[in-house]
Amino acid sequence: MSDRIFMPLFFSLALLFFGYYPSWADEAQEIEIIVDGSGSMAGKMEGSTKLAIAKQSLGKILNEIPPGSQVALRVYGQNFSVDEKEKSCQDSELIYPMGPIDSEVFNQKIQSIKARAYTPIAFSLAEARNDFSAGENRFIVLV
Repeated sequence: MSDRIFMPLFFSLALLFFGYYPSWADEAQEIEIIVDGSGSMAGKMEGSTKLAIAKQSLGKILNEIPPGSQVALRVYGQNFSVDEKEKSCQDSELIYPMGPIDSEVFNQKIQSIKARAYTPIAFSLAEARNDFSAGENRFIVLV
């Protein structure tokens, strides 16, 4: 995906996701944010890395989460090098378990994310299903 398309698309999805669905404003949710920590996020875009821009955007999105929501943060691709392909392809870590949001701790977790190796999106999505309760209002935001 072109760098010029990446960020406007991300912001558009975030606005659509948080701004235009009435249920987001009206009721608590279970929200899992999955962040790409793969090596591609170290790529430059408009004078910054894609990961730095994603981190900044996530900080802003936190203010839009409905009160009472439970939030989790999962990151993939950051713990192993590209030389450790087998491990890297299953590198998905829940770094903030589902629960009430503590903005300070959550932001620290966001800032700790590194861009490093492969991109196990499907594996991360499969792992995420175990992070939710049996409730109905469950959402995943993939960054």
